[in-house]
Amino acid sequence: MTDWTAIVGSVTTLLGGLGGYWLAGRNDDNRDQQAAAREEAARRESFAERLEEDRHTFQRDTLLELQDELQRLVRNTAQISL
Repeated sequence: MTDWTAIVGSVTTLLGGLGGYWLAGRNDDNRDQQAAAREEAARRESFAERLEEDRHTFQRDTLLELQDELQRLVRNTAQISL
């Protein structure tokens, strides 16, 4: 009877160790996938912010150019009128 319990004890220990190793591997994979998802979300957010900033800069530059052209037109019109 002692041999039977020794075999069961060692098999149980072996299976417990392998099960723990397998679960640790799954947890590591899940953690890596979550980290990759967070990095991807951060990259997308950064890209969206950069596009928003570029759009804002383009609009500002366009409006400043329009203002300069309008001022030049008013000056020319005033010179013609005088």
